[in-house]
Amino acid sequence: PNSKEGFRATIVTLILVLYSAFLIPARIGFDSEQNAGPISTGIDFISEVWFCWDIVLNNYMAFEHPQTGQLITDLSTIRHTYQRSWMPIDCVSSVPVKILTQMAPQVADFAILKTFRLAKMFRLVKLLRLKALEDLEDAGYLSPSVVRLFKIAFCFMFLVHVVACGYWMTVMATCKMCDEETMYLFNSHCEEYALITQ
Repeated sequence: PNSKEGFRATIVTLILVLYSAFLIPARIGFDSEQNAGPISTGIDFISEVWFCWDIVLNNYMAFEHPQTGQLITDLSTIRHTYQRSWMPIDCVSSVPVKILTQMAPQVADFAILKTFRLAKMFRLVKLLRLKALEDLEDAGYLSPSVVRLFKIAFCFMFLVHVVACGYWMTVMATCKMCDEETMYLFNSHCEEYALITQ
């Protein structure tokens, strides 16, 4: 885990987790899964393949004992520990929904796939066990104050993002029962907002 390859893998996982943290609420809130562009779709494929590979990799990745700090390299112990701790969460959050819907478009509207799409939010739990920021701090590349500032800023922006996407989803679901005049005013406001944010 302390090798250069392990550190690079951790950085890639960190970037993809942050990408998922901001993209998934927007996809769910704006119901824009089917309208994703080629770049976003490509990143989705890479992300899903990477997280599936990460499950396999974690069954072979040595880890430090939380109490003694000893590096555990016994393969059976590694697998037993991972399968009884993080593996269930990783499996639920790593179901390759994008790949499945591309291979079989008729299953895109299945409720179970929508549930698994929402379950991708559990990828955020990976941040609890990623040591990339700690490694950069120990190496002197980042100061502790910068790390704390990053965590506070990320939590604040993520909460605002989730609330905004949830609000939009609620409004859109409610406006399906609105009269025609209300919907016209709402759509006009949305178009004005889209022009401002471009």
